[in-house]
Amino acid sequence: AGHDELAADFSEYLDVFQDNPSDAHLVLVNKYAGKTVQLDQAHTELGYKPTLVAGLPDGYTVQSSFVMEMPCCKCIKTVCKRSDGGTLAIFEHNDEQPIWFGDRPSVQTECGGEPCTLTQLDGNVAVSWKQGSRHLTAVGAKDVEEAAALIEHFAASAPG
Repeated sequence: AGHDELAADFSEYLDVFQDNPSDAHLVLVNKYAGKTVQLDQAHTELGYKPTLVAGLPDGYTVQSSFVMEMPCCKCIKTVCKRSDGGTLAIFEHNDEQPIWFGDRPSVQTECGGEPCTLTQLDGNVAVSWKQGSRHLTAVGAKDVEEAAALIEHFAASAPG
């Protein structure tokens, strides 16, 4: 039941994100005991070092990070700003979560040389992929090219 509720909450998050990305985080943070954390200190809450600690691609800055107790796992959501003023939210979680996107159009493909799932949103895309032992989901990429660039950046910055 928790996963079904999360799917509905995530759908609401995506709907709000399209119109007001700066307020969308409240949908999940309020529901799942979101706690503001500094990205470089999040490992104390999560038990692992978040992927984004290694840095973001050029043109992106971290606005805020939240650790949330979601039904799937304890996740971190990092809100980033692009140099063009756009917003991107990156979730790091234990398992792939296709239920998050409901019946929105999705395709299994390859971006930046990695298998991924692209989901069409209103005006932008979300992309999910396996990064090491966890998964990353980026919401708010402008297009497939930005999604691929994100995957390539994080794959190149991964340890080992």
